[in-house]
Amino acid sequence: MLALPLINSINFMKNKISLVSVFLVSSLISSQSIYADIDHKPRFDTTHTAENSLDWFGEYTGTEPCKHCQGIHTSLILKENKTFQLKETYLYAHGRNKTMISKGHFKFNTDHSSIITLNFRGRKRLFFIGEHTATPLNIKGKHIKGAVTLKQKI
Repeated sequence: MLALPLINSINFMKNKISLVSVFLVSSLISSQSIYADIDHKPRFDTTHTAENSLDWFGEYTGTEPCKHCQGIHTSLILKENKTFQLKETYLYAHGRNKTMISKGHFKFNTDHSSIITLNFRGRKRLFFIGEHTATPLNIKGKHIKGAVTLKQKI
């Protein structure tokens, strides 16, 4: 009678060991796939960038906050030939709005492929390009506190 519980206990332990072994082997296989070589250097996909992977061209719009007005309605149009039009309408009371339009060329940043630099009249503006979004950045490429992400019209 003692032999049956002992056999069941041994079978249970074998099943547990088999299950743990399968888990360990699958963990090792999956963790090795993110490494390029034996030195465990992570692989980075440098072939897929915002420029060649996203539908970045088109119009992005949004209304940004403004200290001296009711908001700044912004329209950024990016064209496939890497030209742009940036239209900013400062919204004031009683419809006395002021619109500024800037046109020029832009380029994708070589150090950070999701950032574009707009060049116009000796000035530069940076935007982070995401999936159907354009987020204004400061001149150092950092997020601006309170900045509104522009959404792409689809």
